[in-house]
Amino acid sequence: MARPPEVHALRTDDIPEAPGWLEKLVKPLTSHMTQVAQALTGQLTVKDNLAAKWVTVEVRGGAMPKPFAVGLGSRTAKAVMLAGASGGLEAPVGFTWTHSTVREEDGRSVPAVALTRVTGVASGQAATLTFLIFPE
Repeated sequence: MARPPEVHALRTDDIPEAPGWLEKLVKPLTSHMTQVAQALTGQLTVKDNLAAKWVTVEVRGGAMPKPFAVGLGSRTAKAVMLAGASGGLEAPVGFTWTHSTVREEDGRSVPAVALTRVTGVASGQAATLTFLIFPE
C-alpha cells in the first residue's frame, strides 16, 4: 500500500493576486484534506469513525435504570451494542432493550432506549455499562 500523501495547507496569502472569494473555497478544502490525511495515517479514533452515540449508565443488580435519551435528535435507535462494562459483575453482561421516550426539561419528548433486562451484574451491586447507540 502506498504511503498517504503529505498535506500542505492551501493559503491565499501565497497568491497575492487571488480574488477574495477564493478563501471561501480554500478553507473548507484544506480542512477536508487534513481530515482525510489524519484518517489515512491512523489518527482516527473509534469515536470519530462510528456514526453512533456513546452512552454510559449505572445499573444495579436486580433493578433497571430509567430510560435514557438516545442523543440523536429526533432519530430513534436502530441498534444498541455493549461497548464496555465494569464494577459489580458476576458473569458476562447480557441485555435486552426497547424503544422508549423521555421528556426533556423543555417539555419535549425525545427518543430513548429502555433496558428491559440486564444479566451479569451481581445482585445489589452497581456496574457501569457503556453502550453504543446506532441511529435509524
